[in-house]
Amino acid sequence: MFMIGKVVALLFAFLTCVPLADAAADEAFFESVASMGFASTVCDAEPFEAFLEKHCVRCHGPEKEKGDLRIDQLSRDFKAGADSHHWAEALEKVNSGEMPPDKEPQPTQAEIAAFVLNLDSLIKEGRSAPASKESVAASTEDGLLQAVIEAEEAVKRAEESLTKLRESAARLREILLQRSSNP
Repeated sequence: MFMIGKVVALLFAFLTCVPLADAAADEAFFESVASMGFASTVCDAEPFEAFLEKHCVRCHGPEKEKGDLRIDQLSRDFKAGADSHHWAEALEKVNSGEMPPDKEPQPTQAEIAAFVLNLDSLIKEGRSAPASKESVAASTEDGLLQAVIEAEEAVKRAEESLTKLRESAARLREILLQRSSNP
């Protein structure tokens, strides 16, 4: 039973990567976790930005832009939700082990766990926040732009289909004219 309490405390420690409002309570909490033997696990976990800098920005930053993604330019305002789809994809890639790639320095399991839990918490916090007028406008604008792109693609496909239909009609007309002139 005592071991279950330790596991719950560790999970709670990871879930509370964001400092508490009261510094004394924050310190007391981490001292109680440390007293249970989890000090190195909790204290070694990198903060969110440090993880990004150490494991992501080298390939997804100002010098390189692999996968058309610049981590350094993604919004950190999770409540606005502007880049939440990019953050969710980053979360999935780190959590699945796809990122960072094998040839790059690998984070520890504790670093991955802390990063994933922290980012997941930020994304969820953003989803639960009321949408601001700016974020609604931005998402509406993005949605409209996507709708225009899709409509243009549909028009192009329709034009291609119409061209093929006209070609088929012309061939059919030729066949019918040949048959009517040669009884």
